[in-house]
Amino acid sequence: MKFTKINDNSIQCIISREEMNAQGIDLDELMGDRVKAEEFLRYILQQARYEVDFETTGEALNVQLTVMKDGDVSLMISDDQNAAIHAMLAQFKERLKEFQQAIEQGKMKAQNALALDPAKEVLEGTSDDEITDMEIWAEFSNLDDCIRLAKSVDMPGAPSRLLKYHDTYYLIIELHQTKKQLAHSVFTIAEYSDNMYASGPSTYGVEEHAIRMIKSDALLQLQNL
Repeated sequence: MKFTKINDNSIQCIISREEMNAQGIDLDELMGDRVKAEEFLRYILQQARYEVDFETTGEALNVQLTVMKDGDVSLMISDDQNAAIHAMLAQFKERLKEFQQAIEQGKMKAQNALALDPAKEVLEGTSDDEITDMEIWAEFSNLDDCIRLAKSVDMPGAPSRLLKYHDTYYLIIELHQTKKQLAHSVFTIAEYSDNMYASGPSTYGVEEHAIRMIKSDALLQLQNL
């Protein structure tokens, strides 16, 4: 169990699949049983108090749970609504930094890289309740992970399509959400995908030459597989 204290109001907790099994925690049962969910959350908060000196001060907690592609569970816990949004943005910025460093270190070819900066600019440049449009590209090395993401997100009606370029799959999702919703969506997509990009000029060449596997409603069709 790994804790990261984002700020005085927010933490992230990563719980491995092995730790979940050792604790006898079944995720499906947990999601459907409020009593067990509350007991589990109290246990996490107790551990957080010892590990990172995290104390809740608000009357209501904001909890964002994401099941990652390797089966580990990520919990974002905050007792401040605005802090929860900013914490998710901070995590997203870390993904941006890692991607940019990979380019600079030569681990990725710059000419094949898709621009991430537009997503950061959109999230930083809007108010919390403002509706914003953003097109996100989620990259996968295999179709199974792509299906796993589609079945894990809650984005009813979001336009989406699936491309394949060489041996890489791209699930493109058009989001029309508030800043809070966008932050959560971006964080979830980032946890499930190999890489995540915002649509921009450098994505156009990929779309032009890629195979169009699902031209519309890709999320819905993948969820039904």
